[in-house]
Amino acid sequence: MPPIRVHPLQLHGLLGATYPVPERGIALSRFRLPISMATLLLLSLACVLSPSGQPTPDAAAPLPAGATAPPPAPTPILADTTAVELTPVDLVWVLNPVDRTVLGIDPESNDAAAIIPLTGQPVQLVVGEDNVWVLIRQEGQADAILQIDPRVREVTASIPLTQGTVESLAAGAGGVWAGIAAAPSTAAGSGVARIDPLSQQVAVYLPTGAVAAELLVYDQALWALEQAAVFTYIDRIDPLSKQITSIPASVDSRDYVQQFAGIALHASGLWAISQDQQSHYIYRVDPGSGRVTGIYSVGETASDHPTGLLAGPDSLWIALHSGGVVRFDPNSAQVVARIPLGGPVTGMQLLAGSLWAESPTNAAVYRIDLTSDQVTATIPTGSRLKPSPTPPLKPPPGMTCAGSYPSQLHVGNTALVNPDPPVPNRLRTEPDLNGDIVGEVPPGEYVEILEGPACANGWVWWEVRAISSGLTGWTAEGDGNDYWLLPAD
Repeated sequence: MPPIRVHPLQLHGLLGATYPVPERGIALSRFRLPISMATLLLLSLACVLSPSGQPTPDAAAPLPAGATAPPPAPTPILADTTAVELTPVDLVWVLNPVDRTVLGIDPESNDAAAIIPLTGQPVQLVVGEDNVWVLIRQEGQADAILQIDPRVREVTASIPLTQGTVESLAAGAGGVWAGIAAAPSTAAGSGVARIDPLSQQVAVYLPTGAVAAELLVYDQALWALEQAAVFTYIDRIDPLSKQITSIPASVDSRDYVQQFAGIALHASGLWAISQDQQSHYIYRVDPGSGRVTGIYSVGETASDHPTGLLAGPDSLWIALHSGGVVRFDPNSAQVVARIPLGGPVTGMQLLAGSLWAESPTNAAVYRIDLTSDQVTATIPTGSRLKPSPTPPLKPPPGMTCAGSYPSQLHVGNTALVNPDPPVPNRLRTEPDLNGDIVGEVPPGEYVEILEGPACANGWVWWEVRAISSGLTGWTAEGDGNDYWLLPAD
């Protein structure tokens, strides 16, 4: 059945309902039995219970002719309650993109309890539906989702997705969800695929009309941050009815033109961070209309623009480009803590009373105590993602764009997509932010410079061809603060 779109005003129960609970527990002492009655009751129970505390079965009835007796029920094994062992599912799972491994960190010891090698380049990891799921890319092959069983700590399935390039991943609400940027020749177009965790097959493909740059599960619904040609919008997808609600329903004024890089959902509402690398704000968004209702500064310097956003029970956690994280109280709209980490953070998760912040550049996971807001452990994860050297700010021979940064590239050069920070470069049909997105080139991949430069949006643009995939399009060399393409010749 094709997806159904509804107007946002028809959407109810967006942020989840709360249910009344007793202010105090039931006073069991009011229901005391007289001693004589209690004694009789205990004697009655003793008659009908076996020594193990289980009801004694009635005498077996005679079997019909030709029937066989069922096997005896297995004897239950009583758990050892003298010590509580951490289950493998409760490990903190992180990636090392350089070593191509997945690590499971034990919160009890702050050591790696599992190291699982991967066959491709890991891009994203999510945990849900009782498994660990890793998006990988392999040269010359379709993107794939690896299923890792945390109980045996092994890769148990590889699920190829042939619809296009996988840009985002989420797990929950009964499925594993992949946001796919379809190739222009694909009839279905870009959309979201639901993978059945049991059959390990794509069960549903929902065309969305734009690329789902980020996916997350909240309140048993799937939320997708969609990247259109110029602006972003948000889709709420009901996993059961496949109903899609777009927020905003239409972009008819500048109030609804947003360029968000990430979103988070909290009991206080919908929150977002901007694609603008000069921004040091987070944004509160009306989840019904899509209109921004509040803008709050979380940075102190020009390089403090947010790169990640995570919602906890009582706080928002914001990763900053300058290194470190910020704790923000959404109720008071105030920054309550700044935790410097000395390196960019690419992933955050909450477990075992701590925030775990991943920094591939430092090859470390930082454990931050939620009570003290202090780093209590730094866990190494393997090889470091080498930071790129600061390029020299001198113009090479050739054309540069007036008022922009000096270019370091020429037609015919080979360039490297800057792996620091590890974000992909978008390719567009034209050298302009208004050009349609045709795909992305992952960090650390090489491109061939075909044509350019062109000047638009204050940036230097080049037409490139990705060497690994053959994808062709226009991409910016940088934004004036960082170079996104580095000379590789």
